[in-house]
Amino acid sequence: MDINHSIGWINIEGIDLHLKYMKNEQGNILEGGSAAGKLFYHLHQIKPKWKYYAVNTWTTDEVYLQKEWNANYFAENNQGERVTVELFTKYCPFAEYYDMKFENFVSNEKFDIVSIGQTGVNVDWVKTFEKAYAYLNVGGVIVGRNYNHYKYGDAIQKALAHFDVTQIDNQNHIYPNQNFIV
Repeated sequence: MDINHSIGWINIEGIDLHLKYMKNEQGNILEGGSAAGKLFYHLHQIKPKWKYYAVNTWTTDEVYLQKEWNANYFAENNQGERVTVELFTKYCPFAEYYDMKFENFVSNEKFDIVSIGQTGVNVDWVKTFEKAYAYLNVGGVIVGRNYNHYKYGDAIQKALAHFDVTQIDNQNHIYPNQNFIV
């Protein structure tokens, strides 16, 4: 998989973690914080029969790609092109997308995987993870990310204290009693 063919923050280990739970040829995945679509872009190449649903605050939050991916996002002059819904659909024309906060997303669907990759200071993390649980199929998993993020990790960790999280591995993936991987 050529990880450099698309743009975004998730790394190959994060993509592979999602693939680990995409055991069937068909299924569906909901991602909160889809940004420029790097996760879906790569998953779709391997699992084209899956349905992909993206939720992101493209118009209300100003997020920019990094010019230098190994530098701090907030470093001076390190912000490049703005992440927009047009940029997302360039990489993920196959995905259904919703321009809103994840905690405001409403659907009648249940999902095999709910991936939470969003960041931000205005995220209600408890509501976000409650909603993720509510949309989960029986036997499905939640993949939560950014647990140790230098800026947002504390808020995520405090929110997860409301849930039964039992293990964190060396990649900062969280394994609770049921259906939750970060």
